[in-house]
Amino acid sequence: MKIETEAKIKVHDLGDYRQRLDKLGAAWQNKRIERDCFFDEADKSLHHNGCGLRLRQESDDQNNVKIILCFKGPVDNNGAFKQRQEIEVGVDDLAHTQMLLEALGFELILTFEKVRTVWLFNDCEVCLDHIVELGDYIEIEGPGEEPIEQVIKQLGLNGSEYIHTGYARLLTEHLLAHEGKNHRREVLLEHSGFDFERWME
Repeated sequence: MKIETEAKIKVHDLGDYRQRLDKLGAAWQNKRIERDCFFDEADKSLHHNGCGLRLRQESDDQNNVKIILCFKGPVDNNGAFKQRQEIEVGVDDLAHTQMLLEALGFELILTFEKVRTVWLFNDCEVCLDHIVELGDYIEIEGPGEEPIEQVIKQLGLNGSEYIHTGYARLLTEHLLAHEGKNHRREVLLEHSGFDFERWME
């Protein structure tokens, strides 16, 4: 069973951290657009139990596509960083996987996109994320708290507030606050003025 350990931090300018990672000798991996589709049962039991069921399509700047079905268990907040069980399965067909989930009684409750640039540094995966409506974040996932703490220090993020809430819940809370209970269930880059051609350069 995989236990995901990560730190999530809100930042103002991802460009500064791209430069810092480059100077630190971090290994750049790729940049990609992730479309996340979250599902729940009709009674929202997954949400109420702190769990998540996500179908993700990753499309990188080299036109590679990966589709991943993921279950995340409740968050364990006993440590400094967020920890939770994570089970991922690669799938081949986005539409048919969604049909399967819906046939099993799950409902699509939220779809959103983010831009993610991924680096490897100090045995950690460092993700620079831009989420439509929410802004810019850094996620650092690693094999334990000590490597993550070292990355945080070297990026100059000491003293930052760690966010234990996932993007789906953060976005849902944002939409509820601004649009009410009948808020949008789909938040996509193409509706935000995102420059796809420049991103592909």
